Amino acid sequence: MLTDGDFTIEAKVQLNAYHSEKNKMRMIASQNGKGDSLSWALGISGTQSKYPPGTLVLKLWNSKKSDFLISDLQLHLNKAYYIGVIADTNGEETKVKFFVKDYSSKNSPMNDFQIVTKRVMKNSGSHGSVVLFTDQKEKSLDAMIGELKLTRKALEPKDFMINSTPTSNASTVAHWHFASEEELLKDASQNGYHLQFLRQEIINREQAFKKAVADLCQVVFNSSEFLYVR
Repeated sequence: MLTDGDFTIEAKVQLNAYHSEKNKMRMIASQNGKGDSLSWALGISGTQSKYPPGTLVLKLWNSKKSDFLISDLQLHLNKAYYIGVIADTNGEETKVKFFVKDYSSKNSPMNDFQIVTKRVMKNSGSHGSVVLFTDQKEKSLDAMIGELKLTRKALEPKDFMINSTPTSNASTVAHWHFASEEELLKDASQNGYHLQFLRQEIINREQAFKKAVADLCQVVFNSSEFLYVR
């Protein structure tokens, strides 16, 4: 996936709520590398953060080093945005460029912010699954997602999906459109990285019957004086 230092993350997002707990953020996407490979997490700061709520943040780390890269770009609630984040690693430094555009207006400018870190360098190795919209431990992203694309190279802004005809090539890892119910979890790229829900309750027929009986009993108990008679 995206553990070799150079990558681009693009998304269309409309936030409904910020994270309300201290030092917590809503996660757009993340990937935990194994061993000394690069891990990353793209998130949005919450109301109890030391940064303004809605600030776009990228965390990079491996087994030896880590760094929080804080942009000065802010996403407001109930407004559609295009987000682009480029990580470009050369030598012993990683240059990260953040891009945010108000997607509700065609004439709105593309705002950008750039930061360089020398704490995390290019590392290759095994990788874990990419996780979208949650970090598995914290609250899920409370937002509407229009599109999300992952690329294993540092794109030029002119090649962003918002500026060009959507195409897949050798550097495209995955591209999810979320356009219809049938295509909701499907990867439009040639790689076929289709999404799966993290938590999906699967019950057999016997378990379903027992759950239905329990629900019926709960309704009967609460609609009579059974619980109130000594």
